[in-house]
Amino acid sequence: MSRSKRRGEEKTSTPLPLLPANEAQKATGTGSMVHELIAFYHDTFLREKKSKPVIPGGMYGKISKDILRGRPFAEAKWMVEEFFRNTPQPFADRNQFGLEHILRASQTLLSRSHKPTFSQEEK
Repeated sequence: MSRSKRRGEEKTSTPLPLLPANEAQKATGTGSMVHELIAFYHDTFLREKKSKPVIPGGMYGKISKDILRGRPFAEAKWMVEEFFRNTPQPFADRNQFGLEHILRASQTLLSRSHKPTFSQEEK
């Protein structure tokens, strides 16, 4: 006989309550944006490379948080699109198209977004 039954307690199979999300995550909605960015990366990879990417969940969750840190979601999506549209040479040479490579190329990608266009140079 188990200890709990000896004491007159019965084991119940009630599920444990879920822990509340981090307050900062609740306020900014970072958790859902991380999932959306990973889903967007998956869709873009599938569209451009015609194959499914390997997505290690925990690692890509952390990388997505790093990409989203300090920038709006639209800019993070733009970075993913730009990476596939015009992959920086070192990554294209080695056939590296993972989310971790997008994070490493973030400065290069962001510098492209701030280059003036021809119409801006003429003014």
